[in-house]
Amino acid sequence: MSSPIWWLVLGLLIGWLIEWVIDWLYWRRRRQSNEMDTQGARQAGAELARMRDSLASTRADNQRLQADLSAATASAQQRDATIGELEARLASMRADVKQRSVGPEAPRAPVVLSADDGAAKATSFATVQLSREDMASLESPADRAAANVPKTGDAQLPREREVAQPAARPRDPLIDINGIGPAYERKLFDGGVYTFEELAALTPEQVRAIIAPQHWQEIDPAAWIAEARQFAQKKVAL
Repeated sequence: MSSPIWWLVLGLLIGWLIEWVIDWLYWRRRRQSNEMDTQGARQAGAELARMRDSLASTRADNQRLQADLSAATASAQQRDATIGELEARLASMRADVKQRSVGPEAPRAPVVLSADDGAAKATSFATVQLSREDMASLESPADRAAANVPKTGDAQLPREREVAQPAARPRDPLIDINGIGPAYERKLFDGGVYTFEELAALTPEQVRAIIAPQHWQEIDPAAWIAEARQFAQKKVAL
């Protein structure tokens, strides 16, 4: 074989070998790339499935939280209703305690019977003449025995006695003042405060001393005095 043909055959063999090596490397890399793509797709599918599961769990948690919120709202409304009912009961109990603490109306001072010398006096007391029979029923046995003893030198005392009653003082409707009810008005009357002018002349400390409120009772003597002064001015204008 001549030398040129030999080199030509050798060149062809070398070229074919190089092409085979290149093709083998190319397809190998492509196969590896396909395998990597397939593995990536599998991983992506698994991640997508995991995200779907997480989304479903999140939705379930959201529904559960909404149910808990609705239950808590209903419980809060029920608790508010219970608190309102308890506050109403407490107010009623306080009103009952206040009414009981005031107590019934104080009895009026009894009428005092006293003997007098019969002379007319310029006083504000009303005189009630009693008959001899009434006087006899009021006298004790010792008085009746002493009355039967004859007396000399002294003028005989009249058989009539006087019933001293204080003249009724004019009273203003102190209950018209905001914050003064029947019980507080009665306490003011018992304390000698009958008119708006008399109440307006007091100090808040004096009013509080007359009322003597309990620790749970709230009063505003300053407002009472100011309103009493307004009522007194209206009386003067009339």
